[in-house]
Amino acid sequence: NTFENIENIEKWGPATYFDAKTKTLYQPWGTDLLAEEFKKPVFNKNSFVFWVGSIWNDSSNHGNLETINDLKIALKENHLNFIQIRFVPDFINRFLIRISRIAPAIAGKYQVGVDYLPCRMFKNISYGQLGITNIKKFKDILGSSYVEGETIGEIIKNALSLSKEEYTNKIKDQQEIIKKYTYKESFENIFKAFNK
Repeated sequence: NTFENIENIEKWGPATYFDAKTKTLYQPWGTDLLAEEFKKPVFNKNSFVFWVGSIWNDSSNHGNLETINDLKIALKENHLNFIQIRFVPDFINRFLIRISRIAPAIAGKYQVGVDYLPCRMFKNISYGQLGITNIKKFKDILGSSYVEGETIGEIIKNALSLSKEEYTNKIKDQQEIIKKYTYKESFENIFKAFNK
């Protein structure tokens, strides 16, 4: 991890670091729900997979266009329909994620390479869906509840192969872990860093 290479960095958690020398806090934002607002785990049998957000790329290849195409292929192979939605209020986002068969948080190659932790993953889990991603850094956070896979296709196949009980139990495990990754905890870390 690039943060661990910083001299005298303080590790405050699996994905939270503080550099006292430069007064820099590194952390994911996490989810917009408080722990007590987390939604009950869902297991849907429909064929829809909603992606709420952007699909893009730039001249430096920072985007997710290529990996989202891999996701679309993997979903089609499993008879699932990818539907992109943008610019909707948070309550619609939550609704669409909750009615999806699965809710993957697939990142572009650049983001995967730098261990970028998108809020989409934390939000999807807090909304009651299984956290599924191609970002291996999430394994440090989720431990045994992380859905393994070397390719996007494998990750999707492994998630879909879970029984209803296995699926919802993994969501419960993930939700317990990400209670430490709400905006409330993020702001507490900011205040802690400010006062160091």
